[in-house]
Amino acid sequence: MRARNDLHFRFSCVVFALLALTSVSPPALAQPAPDVELSPVKISLGVTINGLAQDANARPHCVDLSLPCTDKSPREAGGFGLALSVTRNLSDRVAIAGDLSTFVNEWDSWESLRANRRAVDHVTFVLIGPKVNTGFFYPGNGDPEPGRFFAQVLVGAAASDVVPLRPALQIGGGVEFIVPRGWSRGVARGPSHDTTFRMEIDYRVASGADRSLSGWRYVFGIVFGPRLSGS
Repeated sequence: MRARNDLHFRFSCVVFALLALTSVSPPALAQPAPDVELSPVKISLGVTINGLAQDANARPHCVDLSLPCTDKSPREAGGFGLALSVTRNLSDRVAIAGDLSTFVNEWDSWESLRANRRAVDHVTFVLIGPKVNTGFFYPGNGDPEPGRFFAQVLVGAAASDVVPLRPALQIGGGVEFIVPRGWSRGVARGPSHDTTFRMEIDYRVASGADRSLSGWRYVFGIVFGPRLSGS
């Protein structure tokens, strides 16, 4: 019951955060960025950090699943992974997004304990759904890097090496910003072309009668599509 309440609380936090995100307007000093060009299709490749709401090797889950209770306290680290996102822009504010992601989760089984190594579970999500964006804008402090916020709700399926295919829901959002060609913050020489970066945080619901695949995901990636006029 406590685990279920924690899941509902975290899911509610993400929902409220996205509602706030989509209702936020740029700061008063911010200016729209009309020089940003959007392509009909946008592709993003990123690395992910994942967290599972259920630790299969911590009580009470390990007892319910008849697995070794090797974790004295629950761990939410799910592992690192990769994500591919393909977005079809319907307008400058509305799009349809598809998301394919996979990550590796290590856990203990009775067989892995006998082999003195952790078992590896490959988790995969395939999702699609609507995405809404703010317009690109400049922060208004002299920063030449235009950015925008986005939020999305995706549905699809999830599976892993230890559970069958099951329905999945993902709700999340983040920010995209363009680093112009030649622009540098003094750390290194600026890029030779415009580069768009994406930072995103999501919560995914993929529960089942046995193992749960629900949990957090953080994405940092590169976006191919948006660019500044004349680039």
